[in-house]
This record gives sequence, structure tokens and C-alpha cells, in this order.
Amino acid sequence: MDKIPLNHKLNKEACDKFIKNADVSVKDICEKIIENTMYVSYENFVKTLNIIINEYIELTENLHFYNNYRPIFIYNPVDKKNVDEYNILKYKSNYWIYKYVYKYLQKIIDEYNNSSGSKKTKLIEINNLSNTSQLKPNDFILIIDDCIFSGGQTNQTFLKLLNTSENPDNYYFYMLIPFGSNNAKKMITLRYDNMIDYLKKRKRQSSYSKVIFPTNMKEIKSIKSVLTIDECNLLRSFYNSQLFDINTYLIYFDHKLADYASVPTIFYLGVVPNNYNKNLIKDLNNSQFKQISKQLQIIPIIHNCENYLENLDIMEPLCPFTPYKKNFLTNIRHLLKKNNSSNKRKIIKNYHSY
Repeated sequence: MDKIPLNHKLNKEACDKFIKNADVSVKDICEKIIENTMYVSYENFVKTLNIIINEYIELTENLHFYNNYRPIFIYNPVDKKNVDEYNILKYKSNYWIYKYVYKYLQKIIDEYNNSSGSKKTKLIEINNLSNTSQLKPNDFILIIDDCIFSGGQTNQTFLKLLNTSENPDNYYFYMLIPFGSNNAKKMITLRYDNMIDYLKKRKRQSSYSKVIFPTNMKEIKSIKSVLTIDECNLLRSFYNSQLFDINTYLIYFDHKLADYASVPTIFYLGVVPNNYNKNLIKDLNNSQFKQISKQLQIIPIIHNCENYLENLDIMEPLCPFTPYKKNFLTNIRHLLKKNNSSNKRKIIKNYHSY
């Protein structure tokens, strides 16, 4: 990947301070969330992504390299012909990951082709199913993302692709996604099956779905699998329902902290659940929350996010710094400027340690 993120592991000292300053009624709850949070370093993310790419190659090796020499079709979420769309979507995480997967697959293909002395296998990016003449029934199409939470956003992308053909059940869809919830997998598969039933005006003939998930996809924990409903509601009472959703998951990455619909973003940003903050943010929406956030007691629990203390945004959190955004290097320079020389050396060392 052209840019890599900083190290954004949990800061143990800050976590202890966060719990200490939380209301006594939620101290244990805060501790449970922190202990059960899956932090995914950049190194671990790339490693897991490589594993599922290799799993796909092993599954389809005969199809692509030995018998039929069918192309590897990879869905590009960004249509470069649509300039307005491209200028927006090229700064999204799935396109950042797509570019990495494309290069990784091309390297594998080149190695196979060179070893066989021919160039029979190709890698073809597609934007829809109707104008790709190379597609044949039973071909595999790769759908790429970093993580599926509820599955809603990935499912919208998937359905958008399916809607470009009257016969989407002609193909297999391999969900090249390294992290995800079982609920998302079930929802995406169900939506696909229902769409096929609708298009064909009948029930599916096969007993299996053509949506395939990697066996090595790492399952993520929901907050409700760690806390009771009463504990969830108690914590939400300190943040309010417009800023904190109990149907979320306990994970974040070096390259991204997801929005509040996917994870407890307000918690990971360090807004302490106590009565002082509760009185300030009661009944606020995100835009109002951003305006008053500098008045809050904030103890950032994520490393290298210590200076993110105002204009907090639970829809597009600025930290961890996202390497696929155009302001990534600006944010790092700003972070370096705010730190003393000792911290600067640590930040630079962490950045180059990959």
C-alpha cells in the first residue's frame, strides 16, 4: 500500500485513567469493553488479508491456472469514468484495499504465467455484470472490503453490482473480507438469495448459496455478546442514543476507526462516561456534539490520538489517521508539531517500524 498508518494500539495508561474517571456504575462495563476490543495493527491486517487471498487462490487454482484458465474477476468499487464519483470514493477504505489486492493478485498471476511460459491467466476489473463480455456462467467475482459489521454498507455495494444483470446467479461471489460478524454474513447471503428469488420469480433451485466467505475470516465480537442488555443501556444513558448504538462491534484498526453505527466510536475517542459529560451531551446529535466536544472530559485511549480533543466526529473520526484520506500526511505533521521531541522520535519510529 502506498501509505501506511501509524501505530494506534490501546494506551494502557490512558485506559486505566479513563476507567478511573468513569462513573462508578460503569467502571466494570468500561473494563469489559476495553478487554474485549480487537485492535488490528496494520501488520496483522495485511497478514490476514494475504491469508484469505491465498485461500481463494487455493480454492480456485484449477479454474484459473491449470484447466480452463478463466480470468480472475475483481469488482472495482470506483468507476473511474464517473469523475464525480471517483473523486469521492477513491478516498474510501475499500478502494485503498482494492488497490492492494489487485497488485497482490497480479503478482501471483505473473508468477504462474512465468513458470508455465505462457500468459493464459488474466486479472480483469469490472464495474458491472452487463457490459463485461469476458464473464461466463460459474465464473468467480471478488468483492473486497476490510470488515463487515452489520453488513449493511457492504450489502448495498453488493446489491448495486447484482442489479446490473438479470442473471446474477450465473456467478459465484467470493467475499474477500478479512474481518466480519456472523450476523453480516447471514444478512448478505439472505439478501442475495431473496434477490435471486425476486428476479427469477421462483425459489432457488440449488440448496447452497453462490455467496462464499473465507473460512479464515476473523469473527468480530458484538458489544451485546460482552455486555448484558441492562449494561448496554446503562452505558448508553451516559452518551445518549444519538451518539451510542448498542448494536455495534468491538474492533478498530490502525487504518480506521469506524463510525458510530458500526462501533462504539464515542467510547474509543475517549469521551468518559460520567455525569459531567452526560449533562453536556444529553439529547445532542453528532453535529451539536462536535461543536461542544472541546468542553468535554476526554481521555483518548488510542495511542497517537492524544491530541484529538475537540471537533470530535463520530461519523468520520479523524483519529486513528486514515492513510487513504488526502489529509493523512497533514494530520501526521500536525501531530508531530504538537508533540515534544521525545514523542516525535517515538511517533516516527512507530511509523517506520512496519
